[in-house]
Amino acid sequence: MKTTAGILIAAKSALLRRGWYQGDYALTDGDERDGPVCAYGAINVAISGDPFNYDLDTDKSHRALSLLRKAIGTGMDIPHWNDNELRQPEEILDAFDRAIALALADEVLVAVGRQEPS
Repeated sequence: MKTTAGILIAAKSALLRRGWYQGDYALTDGDERDGPVCAYGAINVAISGDPFNYDLDTDKSHRALSLLRKAIGTGMDIPHWNDNELRQPEEILDAFDRAIALALADEVLVAVGRQEPS
């Protein structure tokens, strides 16, 4: 199983590879397996390979979403933040970078015994 940082890195990679989307988990005109995805859809892709499969009952997926919300820092939920008409793709990628940094910091603290695994 991927670590939380691994999920977030894979999600950012999906955004870079597929493109960013607003209004749904992914563009539904054509092949959803390769088309653009929203921030939440990218996490779904990282976990299951399917932007519409939001089987997020695992601790790692909950943690990835929690860290992305923390990285967003606005109190908005991820879909509403992603779909804001003024949102820019760079903001999405920057939020993933911040979430990845938070996840890596947590993993280091766990590795050195200064924090319990979450």
